[in-house]
Amino acid sequence: MSAKKMMVLLMLVMSPAVVYSQGRRGWKELRNNRNNMVQLWEPIPMWNNFRELQPIGDWRTIYRSPAASDQCLSECSREENGDSNACYRGERSRTRRRREYTTFFGATYADQRRWDNFVHPNEEGDRWINECGTGPGGPTQWGESPIQINPFETVQLEEGQVDLQVHGFDIRRTRPFVSNTGHSIQVTICGQNVDDCDAVVTASDWPCKVHGANCGNDTYTLHQFHFHFGEDETKGSEHQMCGSPRMAEMHMVLLNKRWVAEENPVPWDLDNPERGTRLMVLGSMIMAYEDAPANEWFQPILDAVYFPEPRQSGQGKKRDFRDQGLAYFANTSGPSQGPIYLDKLLPAEWNTKYYTYAGGLTTPPCSQIATWFIFENAVVWSMDQLKQLRKATTFYHFSHVHHHGYTAILYLCVMLIIGTLTKQMLVRYAPTIPYPMVVMLWGAVINWFASIENDGQLNPMQMSIRMWSNIDGHIVLYVWLPILLFGDVIKLNFHTMVQTFWQACMLAGPGVLLSTILTGLVVQYLYLDWSWSFSLAIGSLLSATDPIAVLTLMKELGAPKGLTYQISGESLFNDGTSVILFTVFFDMSRHRRGQYASVARLIRIITRMIFFSPCLGILVGAIAVYWMKKASRRHSKTDALVQLSVLLVAAYLGFFLSDNSKIGQASGILTTVACAAVISFRAWPFIVSREAIENVWATAEHVLITMIFSVVGILMSRAKLSQNVNGRDVLNCIILYLAVFAIRAVVVFVCRPFMNCMGPHKVTNKESVFLIWGGLRGVIAIALVLFVKSVQSGSNRTWPHDRDQQAEQITFLVGGVVFLTLLVNAPTARPMLKCFGLVYGTAADKYKLQIVDHVMMRIVRAAEDAYEATCLKLKHDAVDIIRHCSLLERLNDSSRATPNQLALTDGALKANAKTEQPVMVIAGAIDDAVPVGFSIDMIQEHQSKANSVEDLEKLPALREVFLRVVQAQYWAMIKCGELPRKAYESLILIQSIDKAQDKLEEQLDDLSIVRDGLARAYGHSAGPVESCLTCVDSCTPAWFTSTSEFAYKIYFESSEASYIVMRAFVHAHGRAQRIFAEAMFGSTTEMNRAEELIILAESANQVNEALELCADSSDNLRSIVKSKLVGEAVLESAREALYKCTEDGLLSEEDAKPVTAKLDADEHALRLARKDLSMQIARAASQEDRAISLRSKKLSSNSLRNFQDVEPHANGSEFGDNYSITFEEEEKGEP
Repeated sequence: MSAKKMMVLLMLVMSPAVVYSQGRRGWKELRNNRNNMVQLWEPIPMWNNFRELQPIGDWRTIYRSPAASDQCLSECSREENGDSNACYRGERSRTRRRREYTTFFGATYADQRRWDNFVHPNEEGDRWINECGTGPGGPTQWGESPIQINPFETVQLEEGQVDLQVHGFDIRRTRPFVSNTGHSIQVTICGQNVDDCDAVVTASDWPCKVHGANCGNDTYTLHQFHFHFGEDETKGSEHQMCGSPRMAEMHMVLLNKRWVAEENPVPWDLDNPERGTRLMVLGSMIMAYEDAPANEWFQPILDAVYFPEPRQSGQGKKRDFRDQGLAYFANTSGPSQGPIYLDKLLPAEWNTKYYTYAGGLTTPPCSQIATWFIFENAVVWSMDQLKQLRKATTFYHFSHVHHHGYTAILYLCVMLIIGTLTKQMLVRYAPTIPYPMVVMLWGAVINWFASIENDGQLNPMQMSIRMWSNIDGHIVLYVWLPILLFGDVIKLNFHTMVQTFWQACMLAGPGVLLSTILTGLVVQYLYLDWSWSFSLAIGSLLSATDPIAVLTLMKELGAPKGLTYQISGESLFNDGTSVILFTVFFDMSRHRRGQYASVARLIRIITRMIFFSPCLGILVGAIAVYWMKKASRRHSKTDALVQLSVLLVAAYLGFFLSDNSKIGQASGILTTVACAAVISFRAWPFIVSREAIENVWATAEHVLITMIFSVVGILMSRAKLSQNVNGRDVLNCIILYLAVFAIRAVVVFVCRPFMNCMGPHKVTNKESVFLIWGGLRGVIAIALVLFVKSVQSGSNRTWPHDRDQQAEQITFLVGGVVFLTLLVNAPTARPMLKCFGLVYGTAADKYKLQIVDHVMMRIVRAAEDAYEATCLKLKHDAVDIIRHCSLLERLNDSSRATPNQLALTDGALKANAKTEQPVMVIAGAIDDAVPVGFSIDMIQEHQSKANSVEDLEKLPALREVFLRVVQAQYWAMIKCGELPRKAYESLILIQSIDKAQDKLEEQLDDLSIVRDGLARAYGHSAGPVESCLTCVDSCTPAWFTSTSEFAYKIYFESSEASYIVMRAFVHAHGRAQRIFAEAMFGSTTEMNRAEELIILAESANQVNEALELCADSSDNLRSIVKSKLVGEAVLESAREALYKCTEDGLLSEEDAKPVTAKLDADEHALRLARKDLSMQIARAASQEDRAISLRSKKLSSNSLRNFQDVEPHANGSEFGDNYSITFEEEEKGEP
């Protein structure tokens, strides 16, 4: 690898560190100015953070204490009824909430109807079941909270039936932490420390009785309390009493001490009514009045949210950012501004006047596991205190990660740069190394850069990586899988796929079911604390082979067609089967067994997935085919765009309609496969641009594979570095990898007899072994594990009892198995095929190699013909390139190596110039020194005979047409190799036409634009470079000539570029003159209109000027440049011939890869020889005359005046030989 490539690779590798350092500096500035943070994160008021009322239902009853009111009071006057809430205070006004949506980044009160999307696991192996929206439905489903409490509908408790007592509430608590969680203001007391908590509540055995459970007295510890409030006085509380809400509500959340007890813990089983005793919530209504004094017991908490007065003293008081409070912003916290007493926060008569019922959480997952006590009396605040609470803010969607969603682009761009460079290097230098495996390693490396400490702040790169690592699993399934599966199926041979269909179904049906069961047994053995259903879900996940990885492998190896379609067809179909099994088992592991309660129901679900999915796919595919057929005009860009859009819609819409739980409830993968199969069978004949569709799909696949595998690399590295994954998990990963392929061996040998009876292709023993070894795991397993991770550890979980450990273990296990298959199986598959004789092992395969060799000879002949034709055109025999180009090996020591000399010897130029060949033949062997257009004298002669009056208004339009013709000639010269397509000179010429078209009112002057471009590219940099080199040269000894050699190299290459540009300019203008004259006059001899002749005269004047600039270029320089052009033409001819053979079907894409590699090697050899030649010339010039100072070696940007002779020594004229250069003496007076 060259030094330049190494530098580029190093810069790309270091780009995350650069982004990190720059982001760290920016975030330090942001942290120092909190007002800027406010503007950047757009905080919005937190108010209206209450849930809507839920139905009471027939299964539960609201009870009241003996002293509580049994009727709604007639008035809400404080003078008559005190602070009782048992009265009607008016209806709630319209609630204003900013338009937000509930996502996996967070639940919003503005979108409560989507709260049923959440699933929250805990550490004990069971789940927080998402019960949002389920309502009351049975003895263990008492109903959700909050509710409407009407005293006249309640049932009175007996005296002493409930003994509500608090302990430790009178203890002075010094500055507990007040936090802004983004959806409430929360004060943490004991947290989950149930053993050492001194704030305790007991209610005898009432929590067990109200839930219908058979248990005794429980003790509850105060976890935290928080506030719900509204924007005005008509709303705020979650519960309502007598038909109206209150201004705010405080919830004290208490945990059952048996929450995490080792003996007799509270069960998690959904069917056990005792699970409802997990929590107790004490709800206090809050009212505020203008004339009420401030409640001093709440003031330390409210001051932590917002200070009512500025802190600074003096007459000119100015509000400081600290006045906003420590808990003013979302995700911020701080100690209260004084001690608090919990018993002072409760309303009057709290232990005698209350209402109680069985309910649940008021935030997702709405689990119905709480016993509620709602006190009749309200806590009274002053209106100013309520305004303090309303100052609290939250982020839009109360998640700074979600709010800065655009930051995700950063990681996408960085990863695409690294991935694309990696792909390019692997294809050229290491084609056997799987690209997904390398991308996973890159993900781990980038994660290491992102793990560098940053003073607790997140820079943009870290934020971007966090968003990608927390990606929703549904996004992976719905966005990534359709495009990947669809693109692979439409490329399959439909006939061969039909022949191997039943064989593939044998492995994809019973085979996957058997593999799921056996793999689930292994997983269960390795992790005994996991449930059986969850282990089977992981087994189904690992039973799916990856069609993308398998298809890529089969194509690269050139495997037999029958074996290829057996493996790839199985991979496509078993994805659908494994996803069906995964859905069933994973839902069962999440306690959704109800929908699979009966065998008949389970059969109906599976039948719908197996039969409805393909039918839906066939329907969507048929509609897509019909639409594409109606838009199939050849060479129509609009129809090509329509067809590509239809394919994208078909891929995504079919998957969505089938997989969506509220529409199809089937298998999106099977639908996508069926849809793509219909299109593959019917649509290809009328595809407008097959190449465009293949290129777009290949690009999309590259982007998606790069991102998904890099994300898994990040997650695996994080899991390995965390405390949740240890050495035992690494060992389990290796065991699971070995077990997966051992199980696949069992499946293949069990299914093999049936497979041989189902299709024409009989599976041999060797093919069976390769079926086992070639079953790679990849995208499907990765996509499903990301889905599992997002469900297992949702980023918006309400309770801390999550399954982070299990999620990281699953990610590491599955990612590790995928990585090992790519590391071990993929690289060794090619040697295995060759060892078994499955690749080119038969006589037909060996004859196929001979066909490839025959086609290769056709390409060689095209290159040789291009060499001869180009040499004749340029009147130069480029013998010096033959030994560096393997395509021209047969011309060594042959008379064909010197076609011009042969033509002169025979006296028959046309007889030896093979101009009739269609590949890379340049018509017209025009002398390089003679312009191909018209001379000035000829144009003036026609102008004198012109019979029309000049119409100057036509000139701009004529100039525009002529410049377009010139630009077309530039493109044609680039295509045929006359103009180096990678050189900067080509860009100068192309852009000169665009700039000249801005001045159509003036005469043609694109030559000056070209000269300015050359001066900018080579001339302006000569001064600083020369000064620097002169300084270095003056400080070094005489034997040190490196600076002189470098200077000569720069000057030589600039002169070479100038000559190439001027030569191309002369030929392009000359050809354009001929084309323009024939189009305007119909003949080059009958030119009789003055306007067109003016355009030709302007072009001819520029051609003469360009020829003068090239006049003093040495013959040797021209020889070097022409050799370069011959080499370009030979390579372009060979590539064109290769492309034609591939298009004609003579070569497959895999057969063409060795030829492409050979062409790349020839191009690389010619480029190195060119560099070596320039250094040889520079070294020879430096050794020839060291007495000439660098200042006297100035060179103009458009000619080579100083290089008079570049002569090869007697040992030959090939690249790499020694050259000697003589210089012209400076003219006196020349600067």
